[in-house]
Amino acid sequence: MNLKELRVAQELLKDIAIFKKYQPGDKLPSERDLAKMFGVSRTVVREALIALRYLGVIERYISSGSYVKEIGPYKSLQRKLDNLLGLGKDPLEAWQAREVLEPGIARLAAREATFMDIQQLRKAVGEMEAAVIAGAISNFYSTDRDLHYAILQATHNEYLLRLISPLINCVVHPIWWEIKSESINGADEPFRLSLSLHMRIVQAIEAHDEDAAYAQMQMHFSVLGQYLIDKKEVEKWQRIK
Repeated sequence: MNLKELRVAQELLKDIAIFKKYQPGDKLPSERDLAKMFGVSRTVVREALIALRYLGVIERYISSGSYVKEIGPYKSLQRKLDNLLGLGKDPLEAWQAREVLEPGIARLAAREATFMDIQQLRKAVGEMEAAVIAGAISNFYSTDRDLHYAILQATHNEYLLRLISPLINCVVHPIWWEIKSESINGADEPFRLSLSLHMRIVQAIEAHDEDAAYAQMQMHFSVLGQYLIDKKEVEKWQRIK
């Protein structure tokens, strides 16, 4: 996040949390209108809104825009906003690490998963489906993280849990997902594709088919990599670090 984006985010946060210009449930002006108000580009406004969504100040929907949520104390939110200047790790390295490790995790989950694990996986993929249908970006990336964590838990391996959990949280970072969602201009195809791929992984684990679970997780990373990892997106991430 650069200083222009931080300034816009700070001003919007004040309008919401201090001056009460926008109440919970209110829709914010469009990116175009906000850009005119602050004298900046739409790209600057977009990434400022991404930061506010990460803080839980607003909710963003693919088709209808940004809406104010119930929020906490201003000072706490401001501290978190300031911390965004140093946020994040290189998503390319995190994605590569997961691409190497998670097919093996899926294989082990298929071997070790209990009835309760399967129920948790079904619940997680159901929540992902609901997020896709609703077009709720924030819910989608949180359900993606939750599903991968449920697969990790199904291994019943404490070493893997300690080692891999931070990696899952790093790469499925709200700001990264928001940036990518903007780059595909609101298209829902990648989200529906992701849902389909995750369903196949869960089906393989449920069938205790270790080879299929491994192969489906490999396919997941191979196919979704074209949407989530490319040079422009990595460069964009670096600009907000």
